[in-house]
Amino acid sequence: MTTTTIYLAASFNQQERMRAFRDVLQSFNGIAVTSRWIDVHGETSMQDREIRAEPDKAEYYGQEDLDDIDRADIFIMFSDTSSTSGGRHTELGYALAREKVIFIAGPRENVFQALSQVMHFDTQEEIVTYMFGTISIS
Repeated sequence: MTTTTIYLAASFNQQERMRAFRDVLQSFNGIAVTSRWIDVHGETSMQDREIRAEPDKAEYYGQEDLDDIDRADIFIMFSDTSSTSGGRHTELGYALAREKVIFIAGPRENVFQALSQVMHFDTQEEIVTYMFGTISIS
């Protein structure tokens, strides 16, 4: 059986929600979520001050996210909550350049999210229904 890999991109403050969504996705056979950022506990999003104070740590996290996107077949971005750093937009650009399958849950925020290869859904539940059929994920 082939494994389908998925990267979840969202605001850093959405970690708990993304861990729960990962659990839903991985309950289906052959699905693995590559997003290691959702398991970084006890930290906050690195902003300008933190990045200047710890540039090596910031570079490590940035590279880790790019590596996780590279390992993914599908990129799912959540635009239904505000971004704390804008990093998900950079991740989307990278996923576009790497020709990933792209789903977005939430409204379009910029012209790149209107590209034909980007599939839009109002909710994460609609993405799961599209991928796996009608189910309940409460």
